[in-house]
Amino acid sequence: MQQKTTNHLCFCFRLATALLLFGLISGCKDYQHRGFEPGAAAARPAGQLDLFLKTDSLIAELDQLPGAEARLDSLLFWADLLKNYNQNAALDYANEAYRMATERGWRLSQAISLYYRAMIKEKKQRFGERIEDAIVDAKMSARLLESTERKDWQIRTHNLLGGLHYLNFEYDSAKLYLHQALEMAEQSDLPEREVLALKGEIFHDLGNVNFSLGDSTQMLALDFYEKSLDIYKNTHKLDAASRLRIAIGNILIRQGAYEKAEEELKKSEAYAIGSQDHDNLVDVYQRLGYLRYRQYRQSAEVPQFMEAMDFFKKSLSLQQENKYETYTWMGVTTQARTVRPPYIWSYGDSAILYYKLAMDEAQKEGAVDVMEEMVTNITSLCDWRFEQFGKDCSDLLAASSAGFLNHNYRAIVDTITTSLQAANQRIQEFERREQDAVNQRRVRNNWLISGVGLIIAGLVFLLILQWQKQKRLQARMEALRAQINPHFISNSLNAIENLVNQDQREAAAKYLIHFSRLSRQILNSSRASSASLAEEIKMLEHFLALEQLRFRDKLNYQIEVSPGLNPERIEMPAMILQPYAENAIWHGIKPKPGPGLLKIFIERSGKYLVCIIEDDGVGREKAREMQAASVLRQHKSQGMAITEERLKALGKIKGSRVEVIDLHDTAGQAVGTRVVVRLPFKLLKHKE
Repeated sequence: MQQKTTNHLCFCFRLATALLLFGLISGCKDYQHRGFEPGAAAARPAGQLDLFLKTDSLIAELDQLPGAEARLDSLLFWADLLKNYNQNAALDYANEAYRMATERGWRLSQAISLYYRAMIKEKKQRFGERIEDAIVDAKMSARLLESTERKDWQIRTHNLLGGLHYLNFEYDSAKLYLHQALEMAEQSDLPEREVLALKGEIFHDLGNVNFSLGDSTQMLALDFYEKSLDIYKNTHKLDAASRLRIAIGNILIRQGAYEKAEEELKKSEAYAIGSQDHDNLVDVYQRLGYLRYRQYRQSAEVPQFMEAMDFFKKSLSLQQENKYETYTWMGVTTQARTVRPPYIWSYGDSAILYYKLAMDEAQKEGAVDVMEEMVTNITSLCDWRFEQFGKDCSDLLAASSAGFLNHNYRAIVDTITTSLQAANQRIQEFERREQDAVNQRRVRNNWLISGVGLIIAGLVFLLILQWQKQKRLQARMEALRAQINPHFISNSLNAIENLVNQDQREAAAKYLIHFSRLSRQILNSSRASSASLAEEIKMLEHFLALEQLRFRDKLNYQIEVSPGLNPERIEMPAMILQPYAENAIWHGIKPKPGPGLLKIFIERSGKYLVCIIEDDGVGREKAREMQAASVLRQHKSQGMAITEERLKALGKIKGSRVEVIDLHDTAGQAVGTRVVVRLPFKLLKHKE
């Protein structure tokens, strides 16, 4: 009993520990986004993508989706889908995903949302949101990912940080992040196809960095591009391969290999037209325009100039954002026409107007580096215009040259200041939110630990009470069982005495043998509260043999055990069936005019050991009538009374039950009694 209580205590401690761990895990629940992968959204026609531009209505409709997980996946899918088409809409979806993830404290979801925000801001090419603010988002994403095991997102974020530092002209930092991402990819246990896809993007960005470092690293850049292109082909990332061909074409243009460059660009154009990838077409037409511009610079052939401007106009017609890039190239190209024969001075005015358009667009987008470049270009051309014609640019700029420059320099300073302040504030706000989240988790965990501690204390208290109750029950059952032994011995000795008095020596001798063996078994098990089923059956056999000697041909009996049971291995309360057998003989079979049959059958039913004691005697009602008419009507089987008390105590233990059934024939006449004793099925421990 003490061992069982100890086991119960151990079980409860394990249960409480499990509750504590479950609470901690539940409190830190995170959605893993296993079914979401960047770039999985295939390119779609502009008409289909336009359906996703109404961000407010679509975000409102998300409330109809069951569960925050589905809503978050939808937002991230839309951000990924629109990242190359409409960065403003894509950024709206990424911002909403970050808000939802922050409300729920889902760190991985926050990290993925921040990754998309940084990537989209990179594509928007803003100074504040493209560089400083985008780097802040990417760094916050990387920090959040440190507490997760998602190596794939850690690699993507390091790759993105490398790309952002590349755009910020911090090439050493860019290479550091990119090589870290490459090392992480090679050492990860991600699926081979996924590792290849990640390495393809890293090689692509390493090519970009080396391309920007100058002529000495151009061949290294091409080598990285070729590695990346091979991976994109093997992984069937045709959209990425198409964009990579633009980068390869750009290097070939710089090297003067115009035919090869155009071949690469035309391949990219064919893919973009076939897939209706408008963003890719914008880049292709810009590069083709740049190619013709370079050719025009060398040959001064007007058709090449005209083709360059046509390509830029095609690019402009497809753009929804970042138009300042195309306006800048149009300004550069028309400025080149101004300073080469035949000198058409009106192209200088066109260049100023294109630069002004680029300036206005850059200011809308917050592209400060472009604003600075345009101010320099406009200043140079306005000075040239004044020298050539004695006219400033007030007719073109709607202000004096000095006023225009002063206004735009103030705008540049304000944009830089605002962007840096916003980035710094966001860093501080992120640190504050992270600390708040840590504090909230600490408070929640303290409450959880306290609650589990109270549960453990309550369980220990209840187990102590249960242990004491079991001890009392055990003591009561031992006392009752102890009463059976002298009662049974007394009955047996009386029976032997009767046989001796009747001079039935042979029967008395047999009775003494059975009595001796039965007494030995009783004495051997006197200190045990339980016995094996085999021992209980052996005890019944000795008892019934003794009773059969007493009643002669009046009593027949059968004991049967289900073939599937091993009596040696089954545990049950000691001497629990004998009093029921005795009661069946004395009150059922003995009053019967003819011979009687006592059947005992033992089987297993699920979690129970079922013991059936059945007689074909006079039945309980007749037995009560006969007892009432007898002068011994006040007598009640002492063994039965004791056993009933034992079973009442036993019944307080889960699973024990006794059912008495009156048996009748088809005419409704009593034909015996069946007693069904259900005990919890238990196997003996340490019993071979």
